Amino acid sequence: MRVWDDDVVFPNGRSGSHVRIESARKGRGAVVLVRAADRIALVRVYRYPTDAWEWALPRGFSDEEESTATAVREVAEELGLEGVSPLLLGTVTPDSGLMSTHVDIHRVTLDELPTTVTHDTEEVHEVAWVGASELHRRITEGQINDAYTLAAVALDCLNP
Repeated sequence: MRVWDDDVVFPNGRSGSHVRIESARKGRGAVVLVRAADRIALVRVYRYPTDAWEWALPRGFSDEEESTATAVREVAEELGLEGVSPLLLGTVTPDSGLMSTHVDIHRVTLDELPTTVTHDTEEVHEVAWVGASELHRRITEGQINDAYTLAAVALDCLNP
């Protein structure tokens, strides 16, 4: 990553400085909301920066791939699902006050609830398929606070 301390002139004409972080990766990140039989796939992962176990949607970053290819790869690695066709729902900037990162949100819809076997056992420790009420409960109780997951759920609701 690169950290910049820029001298800037803000829209109101005031001069100042602003710190921004730019990823060294060239590709966009991808988050994937996978729906099957009225359920959504969540993965349980340990996040070192927050020192916490988190439930979230599959996600990943790449240096060169288009985000659709990253989405396909992450679903294969984290859920063991091959040959999916992601639909782009939108793009988020996770912390636009500090970072220049753009992450694409995708949805994959399957007809049947699959058997999931993660290939990424170092990152993913558990997979759960939850219904809408369970997802809502986990969010409102603060069990899910991952910004990418919350953004994906919102975009999914807005793009039926």
